[in-house]
Amino acid sequence: MVIERRTIMMPIDAHGVDRLSLETLVGIARELDRGLLALVLENTRLRQVAQLPFTTEIVLAGAGERNLQPEDVSAESSGTRYIRQTLADLAKQSRVTVNFESAAGEMLDTAMLREGRSDIFLPQRQRRGALLTRYTPHRVPRRSLGLVLTGSEEDPSVVATACAALSLGGEHDIYLLCADQPTPTHLEMLSRGNTRVCVRSNFKATADNICHLIRQPGYSVKVLPRSVLADIPREKLTPAIEAAQGQILLVT
Repeated sequence: MVIERRTIMMPIDAHGVDRLSLETLVGIARELDRGLLALVLENTRLRQVAQLPFTTEIVLAGAGERNLQPEDVSAESSGTRYIRQTLADLAKQSRVTVNFESAAGEMLDTAMLREGRSDIFLPQRQRRGALLTRYTPHRVPRRSLGLVLTGSEEDPSVVATACAALSLGGEHDIYLLCADQPTPTHLEMLSRGNTRVCVRSNFKATADNICHLIRQPGYSVKVLPRSVLADIPREKLTPAIEAAQGQILLVT
């Protein structure tokens, strides 16, 4: 029997991805011995708008206007190509397999509806025009991880992913959001070095609570079971993802 190797999927859209997110993604993939799949997305609705005559966009620098061309919203823009190259370089350095595929659609729906058992990495939304090259590495700051444990079979994957993030170095604060007390094994796995663990044991994974957590600042990375998003209406979930603070990992 052939066991399919699990991957971590990351959609890349017009908002781009900063280098720190790429380094985090590659590092977690390396620690978990996972491959990467980058979905380079094209926003079909925006492309249709760009093809209309007399379509313009406001340029933030100088508040001027310019014609919006279809190539400006293409999945293969110069910014996207630079992200692809940077991700490929980081993956090669860490001996992580990475594949790229082109797709059309919205970021969350395209990733969630894809067949296969993949974790999903959602980088924090970037301002349009932000350059990957503006990132200058400094010492690793203290980071905060928010973990949602539901008492399901996904809990071990959530904890394993968090442990992979801890292995990247630096000091961490971990906030366990769970309905009941976490298992001693999970607490032991997460309590290492200078890591501080805080448990909130009355957390209910309702649609409102999950959307609030996604929007909430203060967490560098949020690790959630994919299943908690399944029943959240898209009209509630999509705005939360658009306004998300920090990086999000949806695990199975």
